Amino acid sequence: MLSLMLDLVGVFAFATYGASRALQARMNIFGVFVFVCAGLVAMGGGTVREIILRGTPIYLVDYWYVLVVVLAVITAILSLRLSVLMERGLLVLDAIGLGAFALFGAMRAAEHGFGLGGMMLCGALTAVGGGVLCDLVVGRPPDLFHGDLAAVPALVTAVLAWLLRDHLGEPAVVLALVGAAVAIRLITLLRGWTLWVPARGGDRPSSYDPWWNRTTVVLPVVGGWDRLPDDARNVTARR
Repeated sequence: MLSLMLDLVGVFAFATYGASRALQARMNIFGVFVFVCAGLVAMGGGTVREIILRGTPIYLVDYWYVLVVVLAVITAILSLRLSVLMERGLLVLDAIGLGAFALFGAMRAAEHGFGLGGMMLCGALTAVGGGVLCDLVVGRPPDLFHGDLAAVPALVTAVLAWLLRDHLGEPAVVLALVGAAVAIRLITLLRGWTLWVPARGGDRPSSYDPWWNRTTVVLPVVGGWDRLPDDARNVTARR
């Protein structure tokens, strides 16, 4: 029962995110693509995982998942002008969904006898694969490819699940692993941490940013070193 509830919370949070992305891309509120994006984020990664594992996606046999996606789309439509408090609540739900999906993806891999690599792949694919698919559908570069740390808590959860693979049936272990993923995700969001990405010239580093947030500067192409601006000659890294 605990696993089902966490899974449905994850589906709701991810489907709301997907529907919001579709609405931001100005897709028709009553058009099918809003539901497509919601379903992609919520169940796209899990579907790809089940194809790899030669299994059956759960939403094909359990109608509750489809109903939760529909409810999430309605929530996204009604919350176009959400307050800041509500938006933060959705971020918490999104973090819970990320942790739950990563854990259940890793558990599915363990059920099929996969080792650490397979559990990490299935955990990350379940947690962030749907979001990448949705971003591609709406024509937006996936955040995952531009420094977003969403895959990190998913991978950490999969590694912890591998270490505790003999105790994954215990509710306390499930809650602990999901809680760890939620904590990592919320901390990275609150601190504004990102993965290292190349930056354009003109961005300056902040003394409050960790080293992995800092990025290299791309200097302009000029005819000679002496033609560079004075403030760019000694710059080797900027954010």
